[in-house]
Order: sequence, then structure tokens, then C-alpha cells
Amino acid sequence: MDTKINALLFVLFLIIYLITVSGNCLIIYIIIVSPKLHKPMYFFLCILSILDLCYSTTALPRLLADLFSTERTISLMACSLQIYVILLVEGLECQLLVVMAYDRYIAICKPLHYPILMRWGNCYRLVALVFIISFMLCTVPSIVTPYTICYHQIIISCVSCWHSQN
Repeated sequence: MDTKINALLFVLFLIIYLITVSGNCLIIYIIIVSPKLHKPMYFFLCILSILDLCYSTTALPRLLADLFSTERTISLMACSLQIYVILLVEGLECQLLVVMAYDRYIAICKPLHYPILMRWGNCYRLVALVFIISFMLCTVPSIVTPYTICYHQIIISCVSCWHSQN
């Protein structure tokens, strides 16, 4: 029975993963190929699709492999890498949504200033700023804060581990 459930879950998650990957790749391809879509709004949407690809590819292939594996353990290094990538990508996604909201605000509220404020150079700088800020806010604190393993759980701060042992 356990094998049947694992097979069903594998098929379900594989279908979801394939739809996610193909949908995001289609969005990226259409934005790159179509000259009408070479505008800041679609540029940000393309970056958002790339981030979604990174996010779904971080954990789902491992989950699919573990569904039919007898040993479902992950090394500390692989687990740490997954945590850091997910933190970084989610931080990037949230901040990119803020930039996209700013883009739409400028387009609606200041349409005459839009071509000046949202030049391609500014768009590239905004995306670079999003990457830098996300790295600083999401990844650096988690790298600086030591984590320990208590009772087969990763605890981000030593204080939490100490409280769970007492």
C-alpha cells in the first residue's frame, strides 16, 4: 500500500512540476521572442518566471527521488544549500514583486515620466539592487547565525536548541 501511495504522489508531483517548468519556460520564451513584449513590465515578469523555476527546482526533484528511495536522508550540506537557496529565491521574489508594483505605480500615476524613470538601465539597476538586498537580508543572517541539529531537526539559533533540550 505504501508503494501505491508513493507512486500516486510521484505522478501527482511530477505533473505539477512539469506544468510549472513548461509554463515558466513558455513565459520566458514568449517574452524573449516577441519584440512587443520588450518592456519593463515583461522584463520583470521574465525574472519572476526564472525565480519560480529556481524555487521549484530546488526541492521538488529531491522529493521525487525520495519517494522511491529506501534511504530518505539528506546530507547536512545538501539541506543547508536547499535552505539557503529557498531563502534567497523567496526573498528575491518578494522584493521583485515590490519593484513590479513600483513599475505599475509609475505607469499609472506618472505616465509622462514613465519612459524616463523606467529606462532599461534603471530596470537593470533595480534588479541588481533586488539581488543584493535579498542576499543581504535573507542569506547573510542565516549564514552568520550558527545552526545546530537537535533531535534530527535543524534549529537556526542555539537558544532554541537549548530550550528544546530542557
